[in-house]
Amino acid sequence: MLKEGFKDVYQLDGGIISYGKNKKTLGKDFEGKCYVFDERISVEVNKVNPVVVGKCLHCQLPNERYVNCSNEKCHMHFILCEDCDEKYNGACSDDCKKVLQEAK
Repeated sequence: MLKEGFKDVYQLDGGIISYGKNKKTLGKDFEGKCYVFDERISVEVNKVNPVVVGKCLHCQLPNERYVNCSNEKCHMHFILCEDCDEKYNGACSDDCKKVLQEAK
């Protein structure tokens, strides 16, 4: 990043997860969750004052619930609140919702 011209670049010693486990900080300055590439999907880092930064793809309300699009041909990974999950049948778009309805 420094080579690209950014001036204020910092690196957490031990990474984001270690920052959250540090007994002095408990991740207090980290906002949102840390996306991980395993079955957990996301991990809470801030144990002091957690902040939700994600938004439902459809209604844009704050949320942190990741799902895969229910359309087998799509499977996009996105944030979806439970109300919109019911409204869209777990689909990421009107097109995917239409595919699901046609398959019934």
